Amino acid sequence: MGSELRVVSEDQRTPEYGRSSTLSELEQQIIGLLQQNARASYAELARQLSVTEKTVRGKVTELLDTGIIEFTIVTDPAALGYGFAALIGVQVSGDADIVAMTRVFSAMHNVDYVVAATGRYPIYVEALTRDSLAMLNFVNGELRRVPGVTDIEVFPYLRLHYQEAQYSIARSEQKKATSGVRPSSLDDFGRRIVQLLSTDGRMSFRALAQKLEVAETTARQHVQRMTAQGVFRPICLVNPLRLGFRAVAWLAINAAPTATLTEVADMLAGTSRISYVAITAGRFDVFAEVVCADNAELMDFLEEYVRTSPLISAVETSIYMDLAYKPLTLLRPDADGDATMNGSRPEA
Repeated sequence: MGSELRVVSEDQRTPEYGRSSTLSELEQQIIGLLQQNARASYAELARQLSVTEKTVRGKVTELLDTGIIEFTIVTDPAALGYGFAALIGVQVSGDADIVAMTRVFSAMHNVDYVVAATGRYPIYVEALTRDSLAMLNFVNGELRRVPGVTDIEVFPYLRLHYQEAQYSIARSEQKKATSGVRPSSLDDFGRRIVQLLSTDGRMSFRALAQKLEVAETTARQHVQRMTAQGVFRPICLVNPLRLGFRAVAWLAINAAPTATLTEVADMLAGTSRISYVAITAGRFDVFAEVVCADNAELMDFLEEYVRTSPLISAVETSIYMDLAYKPLTLLRPDADGDATMNGSRPEA
């Protein structure tokens, strides 16, 4: 969902679990505002922060250049040509260097999200390909060949049910179940808009209209309608661990016998602190990402929404120790079944 993916050097990598002091107060404020509105003008940001436009522009440029933020959109991967997605649990040998392995995985073309975690799987990898055969080739080839991998369990996505990369919204107690991004059918014109904005979430309507060869008003109206319908959302992409959220976790959930998978996914998507929900095949029915300030908040969430829910029969919680990810770009027509990206960037 972005372009120009860059390899981030070790000193720019995701900080150790729980450490977020590398960002200044002004930088955190800027990111907070951009999380609310990724397309906010520099002048608007400067007014809200009572600083000069030059200061804001300089800080945003620095955050972009150091790989802390990325302007893109979040959307259904199918809109970019990816027909098959899966979360992959990776088992490793006892002497494996997990940090080094996450870097190797995050550099792979098919991978957009890697987590080093507690629990059943020391590493989770999210991978996307053109189709199931391409996924099979990727898993049995490139993924299994990484030194230290001892076993792999694949959870194919039956549906990527919900995405919300703006954490202030994901954590809102007033969040509506209809917020965030959900799978949508697109015509050719809609796909072109998604593809163009995936390379630059802050692209001006004038520039977008020129590329689409339509009037600026037409481009604006289509973007506003598609955003309102949840087809995509322009975002300032940032690692939640950099923002001080010390308890981010995967919830691996089994639905109760009397509950449908959609009921479970809808319930989770409508709760505060959930940022991602995928309905999967395999050992678990649903995977959900939860973003909490600390372990106490995570425990409160589990007790209020998960452990006591009649829709859920079992849950395993895997807390993130480290996170690496990169935005997707359009799958090339000649990609030979692989998810093709413009490079590798272990952190947004």
